[in-house]
Amino acid sequence: MVYDLCIIGGGQSGLVTLKTFSEKTDNIILLEKCNGCVGLFANIKENTKFKWSTSRYMSGFSDFPMPKDVPVWFTIKDYVKYLESYKEHFNLDKYIHYNSAVTKCHQDENENWIVEYNTTVLVCKKLIVCSGLNQTKKYPDIIKNFSGEIIHTDDVYREMDRNDWSNKFTGKRILLLGGAESAYDIGHVVVQYADQLYYATKNYTEWFPKGDEEPEIKDRIKKIDNKCLNNIYGGFVNNPTDTQLHYVEYALPEPISQFWHEHGRKMLKMDCGKCSHQHTKLCNMTETPDNLFKKYVVKRTEFMLDIYENKVELIQYPDKINGTTVYTKEETIENIDIIVCASGYKKEFPFLEDAVWKGKLIKKMIPVNYNNIAFIGYARPTMGSIAAIAEMQGWWIEKYFNDPSFTYINRKSLFRTLDPLNLSNEHINTIVIGCYYLKDLAKDLGIEPNMWYLFITDSELFFRIYSGSCHPMMYRIHGYRSYNGSRKVLLDTYIPNQERRKYEWLYFLFHNLLHLAFILFLFILGFFLSYMVNNKKTRLYNSFLISTILVIIFYRFF
Repeated sequence: MVYDLCIIGGGQSGLVTLKTFSEKTDNIILLEKCNGCVGLFANIKENTKFKWSTSRYMSGFSDFPMPKDVPVWFTIKDYVKYLESYKEHFNLDKYIHYNSAVTKCHQDENENWIVEYNTTVLVCKKLIVCSGLNQTKKYPDIIKNFSGEIIHTDDVYREMDRNDWSNKFTGKRILLLGGAESAYDIGHVVVQYADQLYYATKNYTEWFPKGDEEPEIKDRIKKIDNKCLNNIYGGFVNNPTDTQLHYVEYALPEPISQFWHEHGRKMLKMDCGKCSHQHTKLCNMTETPDNLFKKYVVKRTEFMLDIYENKVELIQYPDKINGTTVYTKEETIENIDIIVCASGYKKEFPFLEDAVWKGKLIKKMIPVNYNNIAFIGYARPTMGSIAAIAEMQGWWIEKYFNDPSFTYINRKSLFRTLDPLNLSNEHINTIVIGCYYLKDLAKDLGIEPNMWYLFITDSELFFRIYSGSCHPMMYRIHGYRSYNGSRKVLLDTYIPNQERRKYEWLYFLFHNLLHLAFILFLFILGFFLSYMVNNKKTRLYNSFLISTILVIIFYRFF
């Protein structure tokens, strides 16, 4: 039997991709290496302790939002339960083979994919890899001469429970290295047990409060004597940070959007420090990028408060580690017992030849030299939900694989110094600004909401999208992905405007003013360009016509 499609990996990306393709064919199979689970995070031992990285509003799929009885910031256990219910609701289990560890994939003479797993071999016409990036742990080179114990944050998540944490970390002198969410997750765990926790990060951390915090977190923030931190937190006190990736901002044409992104941090600096977390010593440890939207955003408030409350000793990133001694350019720290590495994972696909995945990927998904394999869930948004990215990618890949008439555009940023569709760091080259990436895929698919039509015919839906956050739900209102009930789902999921705070309305006003300023600029430009036409009788008409064309061009294509 030859399958139309084989999907590797049954986590959030694999499940939503399976659901998309199951709408077209039953001749598909999904291979998941664990027993009945919904991804690697399902194996986290303390799944009621750790929270998911995006809020309830942004983590659900477009036609199956998360239940309202789930907390805004929910636990890993909550998310596993949600994915299980998604799988059951759409009857996806019938396609899934569990305990199926893929060992090798290669093409035959007909360019079909041969997939080897366990002791079985299958053949498929198309292959989609959704196995995630959290497979192979990575360690920094600086620790190679350390003689104490080395632990990766992955071990703390998956191999240890609270008793293990207590036994391992109590009374120890510990160095934590790294700057992403895992560092803040595990840092908050370790600081509760360690005799002394030292923290060092090589790169700047773009931190924002997660918003709509638990009461005890709000109380801790109020006790910190930092006006700027409290002002920043005040903007997100009621609603989650990730619900504030607003359409009004990401609908800005490139030139004015470039201005905001390049100078946003300078505007922040006018009143406060250049770093979003406002902690002076942490800010001085690393170089802060000028662009406010370049870095992956960390939304873990607890560990940042641990830092503010002086429970953590901040140090410069080590120049050398020898034995149990850590050397920085400012100090020497002796008798370190454990180094905890929050250094992420290597991007590896051991079941594929390097030539398949190490080259350039079309839209972060399709290898340029292959037309029947795709990678879904590997584009990492600086802020926002990977589930949202994966859902849109699945739609795009389904069109690419199955519709001969489908065309796409590799859009280039003509007015930006930073391409929001092609960001990278020393660890990963598939970083994107999520809202722009979703918008780019939606343009290819022709499923952007018709905002002018909604403005005239459905003001409630218009204003909810216009003031809402970017999510695939907004791309199910118009176009071929729309369905009966999509309007109700969006209105029921997006936060009502009356629940927004003064800060958010000022934010809307500011970005509306940017829109108006840019449109005014285009009309002034059109007025001057009209003077190229010598006929005075048609000058006013030409001015209006040129200006309107410029507005359409910039808002449609840039």
